[in-house]
Amino acid sequence: MSQPTESTRERRLKPMTLNLAACRADDVSLMEQAISAASKPDSIYPVQYVVQRGLSRSSSMGAVRVLTYLLNHLHGASIAALTASRVTFNEDRDKPSLEVLEILVAHGWDINPRSLSDWPLLWHVVRYPDLVKWCLDHGARVDVPDDPPKITGTLVQRSGVQHGTILSMAASHGSIETFELLRANGAPLDPSPLHDATSSSWTSTPYDARLAASAALRFA
Repeated sequence: MSQPTESTRERRLKPMTLNLAACRADDVSLMEQAISAASKPDSIYPVQYVVQRGLSRSSSMGAVRVLTYLLNHLHGASIAALTASRVTFNEDRDKPSLEVLEILVAHGWDINPRSLSDWPLLWHVVRYPDLVKWCLDHGARVDVPDDPPKITGTLVQRSGVQHGTILSMAASHGSIETFELLRANGAPLDPSPLHDATSSSWTSTPYDARLAASAALRFA
């Protein structure tokens, strides 16, 4: 079987090439071209897939015009499929866009879902006090229930909270103001078992006090 020509490959990849260009430039006309190219018989990318990738890319890149356009032209894509990590991650590690978050929430995006591979939005923005407050003002949960047990035959496994509570995240990556704000809003302590409570005076200190002291030392 002969290999496809370069022009054929380019044509088949055109929807995603245009998709990326549209999000980088925040250009709605380029996204319209991407969707049009995806609708052609020789496209290897379904329109729904192109739109879904466009939602993720425009969210993370702060392309608000493209994002708004796609939210009004979903073509079977789902805003619920957008995870917090996809919305907040960007190549430059910049602060997530508040405008993007407000647009998403206005269109029904839920900031609280978590999965085995991702955490709610609050966990992703803990280093930004204004975004933490915004999340709390928009109903962010500060607690994450333990994962349900996984039963394999007669073996019962419970993984629990995989990366600690929002307070432990704030103590490691946030500010003392964020830590105190989360405490004031009822954020629970990390439920992980203590390591040998009698091994040192530090571990014999109540966990609440140890976590608060850890944060205080870090922010001193």
